[in-house]
Amino acid sequence: MKTYGSIVLFLLIFFTACRKEFEPPVTPGIDWDLFNTTPATPLSVTARSAMEGIYRVTAASDRFGDQVALKWSYDVNNADTTFYCSLFCQTDITHLILQGKRSGDSILLSGYWRKMINTQTGTVRLVIPYEQGARQLSGNTPVINKDSIVLTGVM
Repeated sequence: MKTYGSIVLFLLIFFTACRKEFEPPVTPGIDWDLFNTTPATPLSVTARSAMEGIYRVTAASDRFGDQVALKWSYDVNNADTTFYCSLFCQTDITHLILQGKRSGDSILLSGYWRKMINTQTGTVRLVIPYEQGARQLSGNTPVINKDSIVLTGVM
């Protein structure tokens, strides 16, 4: 019986000691002056809702895949609610976590991306210009057609 206990203890130590844990470096804050200015305001519920859907990727598709799914979620901390835009990508189980604001005529999305299969991460700064979707999203009842929202930026 003592032998079985020793074997079990050895196996338990062996398997827990050899487990890889990926701790990717994540940018702690959003360091984008335009995004952090006072005139930048949170997005409306209708704008967030209208943005949800499937998007075609035309640049960086080798890194993120041909399509991404966009979905909004939120986190409640006491009386504060923070909304997050999540983009789920085809390639390497990559996802993006962003916050959104309106600044002037444009919509800004800022945050980071992470690949789940390794520790690769990076920052993201996306803009929806006025003529490429921000105008439609600013209305009370946005009408969004195919290719009417274009997100451009740096990843």
